[in-house]
This record gives sequence, C-alpha cells and structure tokens, in this order.
Amino acid sequence: MARSFGPCPVRFSSARLGFGSGRWLAAAAVWACSTSALADGPAKDDAAPLARAVDAARRGEPVETLKLLADAPGPWPDRVALLQGRAFAALDEPEAAVRAFHAAAKSSVPAVRASARRGLVDAWGVLGQHQRRLEAIEAWRLRSPRDRWAQVTSWLATGNLRRAVIGLRELRLRHPGAYLEEVDARAGALAARGHRAKPWTGPELERRIRGLIASGHLRRAERELETKRLGARTRRLLAADIAHRRGQRDRERRWLESLFEAAPRGPDGDQVLWRLAKLEMNADRNPQARRRFEQLKKHFPQSKLAVEGAFLSAWLHYNDEDWDAARRAMLAFAKTYPKGDRADEALWYAGWSAYLGAKDEAALAAFTKLAKTYPRSDLVPFVHYWSGRVHHRAEHPRAAIAAYRAAVRVDPFGYYGMWARRRLASLETKVSLPGPTRPEPGDFSVERAQSALGPATSVQLRRARAFSEAGLFDWVDEELRVAFARLGRAKSDEQAVLRADLARTLGADRLAFRVGLRFRPSDEALADGEPSAWRLFGHLYPPAYAQAVRVGAKRHGVEPALVWSVMRTESHFRDDAASPAGARGLMQLMPATARAIARKVPQARDHAHRLYEPEANVWLGSWYLAQLRNRYHGFLPAVLAAYNAGPGATDRWLDGAAGRDTDEFVERISYRETRRYVRKVMESRWRYQLLAGKLRFDTPKTVILAEPAEGAVAF
Repeated sequence: MARSFGPCPVRFSSARLGFGSGRWLAAAAVWACSTSALADGPAKDDAAPLARAVDAARRGEPVETLKLLADAPGPWPDRVALLQGRAFAALDEPEAAVRAFHAAAKSSVPAVRASARRGLVDAWGVLGQHQRRLEAIEAWRLRSPRDRWAQVTSWLATGNLRRAVIGLRELRLRHPGAYLEEVDARAGALAARGHRAKPWTGPELERRIRGLIASGHLRRAERELETKRLGARTRRLLAADIAHRRGQRDRERRWLESLFEAAPRGPDGDQVLWRLAKLEMNADRNPQARRRFEQLKKHFPQSKLAVEGAFLSAWLHYNDEDWDAARRAMLAFAKTYPKGDRADEALWYAGWSAYLGAKDEAALAAFTKLAKTYPRSDLVPFVHYWSGRVHHRAEHPRAAIAAYRAAVRVDPFGYYGMWARRRLASLETKVSLPGPTRPEPGDFSVERAQSALGPATSVQLRRARAFSEAGLFDWVDEELRVAFARLGRAKSDEQAVLRADLARTLGADRLAFRVGLRFRPSDEALADGEPSAWRLFGHLYPPAYAQAVRVGAKRHGVEPALVWSVMRTESHFRDDAASPAGARGLMQLMPATARAIARKVPQARDHAHRLYEPEANVWLGSWYLAQLRNRYHGFLPAVLAAYNAGPGATDRWLDGAAGRDTDEFVERISYRETRRYVRKVMESRWRYQLLAGKLRFDTPKTVILAEPAEGAVAF
C-alpha cells in the first residue's frame, strides 16, 4: 500500500532483508523517498564500505575486514573501532585489539559501548592484565555468567585464591548451569589445596538445585539432592520438580502424594495440592481433580491458589460439557469472590455455558450482569457479541442488531467487532468502517523530521541515514534509540508519529513498532479519521521483513497478511526471540519442527539450522502454514490452532464439530492459550487487510470438517 508523504510515494513496506547468524545482506530497496531525501542533505555519507566490512567479519575473514575498514571514512569512528577490535582479537593481536576497543568504548551508543567493554575484558585476560580486568568488571558492573567467570579466572591468575573460592561459590549459586564442568574442576583443585568454600546453607542449596533444574542439569540436581543439609520435605518437592521436567508424571504424582500424606497442612501444602490437581486435569481425571481442589480450599482457604482452584473446579464442569452444572458453579464463584481476578470471567462462563445449553434468558442475564458490574473488563466485547448471537438465534433481529452494534462500538477493529460487522451484514444492516486516512502532501520527509527533532539528534540521524542506505538496519535501530532517548518521552501523538515514521522510513521496523505500541491510538481517534492516529495504527501492523515474507509467502502460496499476523503474535517481530519451551525466531518454530520439515522437503535442509535468520524462519513457517491449510482444507481457525497447539489437539477439537458455527468453534477450544492465539491472529489479519484496503470476511461461517489428505502434515 503506497502513501504519499511529499513529492514521491513511500511504500509501507520494509526494505530490510535482515541480519541473522550468517551475514549482512544488501538491501533490495530502501524506501523510495528516503533515497531522495538522503541525496538532498548537505553531506552524503557512504556506509557501503562499512557494510562490506561487516559482511567480511561475519564470514570469519578478519584480514579482509581490516582492509575494508581502512576505506570506511565517515562519522562513525566508534563503529569502525569496534569492528577493528574484533578483527585484531580474531588474529590474536590483543594489544591492537585493546587500542581499538578503547576507542569504541567512548561511543554514545549503548550497544557499541557494551560490546567494546566486553572486548576489553577478554583482551586484558589474554594479555595477563588481570588487575585491570577485575577493576573494569567492577567499575562497569558487568554481572553476566561470562563476566563472573572472567573474574574468577583473574583472581586465580593473581593468586587471590580466597576471593576465587568466594567467586566460584557465587557463580554456582547465582548461575548454577553456567560453566558447570570448568567450575567443578577449579573448585576441586582449590579444595585439594585446602581452599574450601563455605558449606551451603539449606536455603542456598535449595536455590542452587532449583537453578540446576531450570537450566536442565537434572542429573547434577539429583546428585546434590542427596546432601543431608536439605530436609526430607524439601528433597521430595525438588524430586517432584525433576520428575516434572523429565515428563515423568506418575513419578511426580507419587512424590507429591507422599508429601501430602505426610503433612496435609504442611509448608507449601497449597502448592502440592495445586500441582496434584493440575496433574489430574492434564490426565483428564476431572472428578479426582475436583477432589484435590476441594482439599485445597478446605486446608488452605486463604491461599490465592485456593481461589484459582475454585474457579478451575467450576471450569471442569464446563470441560465435561455439563452446561447446567458449569453455569451454577460459575455463578456461585462470582458471588463468593466478587472482587477476585476471575469474577468477570466466571460470569462470562456462566453466560456462555447457558448459551451452549440453549438457556437464552440465563445467558442474557449473566452477560448483562458482567457488563454492568465490570464495565472495564476485557470481556465486555464478548458479552455484547454473544448477546447478539442469542437474540439472533431466537429470531429477535432488532435486539440482535442493537447488541451487535454495541460490540462494534466497544471493539470497532477487534475480533468481536469484526464478527459483529459480519453478522450485521447478514441482517442486511450496514455499519460504516473507517479506513486509513491519507496524509496531506508534504506531511513527512527525513529532512523535515531532522529539523523537527532538533540539533541534539543530528549526529545519530546522520549516521542512521547512512546505515539505512547501506542496509545496516539493526544499527539504524540503535542510533535512533539514542536520538529518541535524548529527546525524552514524546508528549503527543504527532511527536510519536514523527518518530515512528522516521524509524520506518529508515528501515528500523521494530523501533517503529515499539513506538506504536507505546502510543496506541484510541478507537475514537481512528473512528474520527485523525491522520496521526491512523499513522500510529499502521506502525502497529507493519509489513516487516518484507523481502523475506514476499519470498516465503509467494513460494508456498500463503497470504502475506497471515504470515505477518502470525509473526506479530508469535514474536512481536523479534528475529532473536526464544521461548522457554525452545521455539525460535520470528515465527517461533521449534527445532524439532524445523528438522521434521527438512526431512520432508530437501530445500528446507539449509533453513532448518538457521532459525534466527528471518529468511530461513519465514520460509519454514510459511511452508508449515501452507501444509496445515491443506490438511484442514483452508479452514483458518483450525490452521491457527494447529500451528499453536499441534494437529493432534486440533483434531480432537474438530471431532464432532461439523456444521458448528465457526465463532462457536473458536470459543470452545479448550486450551486457553490457543483460544486466545486464534482470536489474536485472526484479528491481526483483518487489521492488516483493513490497512491495505482489502478487508474481507472469507473465513467460512461454519466449520469445514473433512479427512486430511494422504500424506498431510501431522506434526
């Protein structure tokens, strides 16, 4: 979608090809307007030699890097010095590296300064300047595992064995999984010479073992459990944690049951009962789970977990599709805990259960009570929409139209607002849908932005413009963040838009997105057609990594808006995103999924090992979306559910759902996370389409259910 911001059109698409663990790639195009704007400046800086040096550094060619840096003049001596320091370090020339890192450490850019300081710490270690190294680590407050290990090695080298022993103990306590074998070897050698660390206290040892479990060092955690400094109850609880991490659910249950039987009201008893109840839930033993929740409420009535357990106990009736029991239990919960975090949700489930049980009056009563009692609840759009569905089903069109209009009013561009528009159309009732407004000619240019932002940011903007032309977009992001920090917080939407437009124009898509998140436009401003509001809205839904998306989406026949919506929901456009479960990159692919794709598709083999590189991640994610689309015959909610929770769970939700309304199918997905995920991606897709002027409600109104084709993806 092109928009005119002056004499030439600016396309709302990123020219960024991205930077991962491989190399910098040249930009295919960098915003048509930004090129002309750069040419108009008083001085045209050329960062192309710098970009070539970065590319050589990523290829592991330090000599070539230094040669290219000799021909990289410009207002970026700190960047040049940092690259030189790394090249000298790779060539085992620590003295030269120190000189270069010293120069880079004076940078005003935090990312450059931090990298230079760590380079200095490493170089001083190689040179044996350990006292200087120790003083710098302390002065700069470097506290990562790498820095703490550097401290220990320097203390050992300077003969400060007492401090080394203390440092090893701190490293073991604060970062239990870091440098595990090296720490053990050094600590053992010191102990053999009579330098033993102070014994762990019980709480310290428990903290260390929990850290080992969290970092996946389960065998070491088991060995350290054998110490007598831990009480029997603590050992059992930690053993249950280890079993949980290994997926040994029966063993975890036995440990927890032994804890409960030994002391039903003992320390951490509420957590023990909570975990036992969740184990029963996950095993689909709902009566046993309810019994555990009742025990939790009886033995620990003041615990927050008891309140959560009471809610889940009511929810289990819903999960069993006992609609009447679920309605009564949820109403009872809302009455008992009217000020609790789950009270509005309980009323929602009471109304929703009544809807599913065809008790329309009870459903409307619960929905009305929720809207009146909790008018600021995020669930208000839910109840307006589903109130409309109740009236619609009962063939009360005027009441249905009123409820759908209310949903549009409170959630005009959201999931339920869009569904309400679709339902209104089926009742032959039109509701206007504001679209993106066009800025006036001359509204934006890089030159105007630089003038408006003032001289305090001139150096950073000059560098950012040159880096943008050279395709160094991560550096553009770093420079603009420094510039914006000097300006302080934006005091109006207009100021926020100016910053976001500048970031987008220069290719810093993630920064523009972050500005949009911080200054979200109001629905009222969007409805009134305020240009600044729509500009901010556009930054909330950017066509980021456009080249990678164009390649991947076109190759596999997937709608780009869908790829961007998945990317936005999964990672917020962070190519280095990593989840606790191990998902990686823009579209949050699991390594096992990438390997499975590589086994099926030879072209994917190279991509499977580069999940942090946008091109590889988007290619694989687009392929997976296309395969899920084929498996579920284009039924988007099932495609998205399978992308989030896997085909196995999705097939269970589809079982018996043939002919069910699509909106009802989404609402009945039993995994809370997946239910929200499907709604969020569908909402984002509609918003991308709206911004592109191509909004369409093409998701079938009823569930498509058919057998997967032979050879359909099943992972």
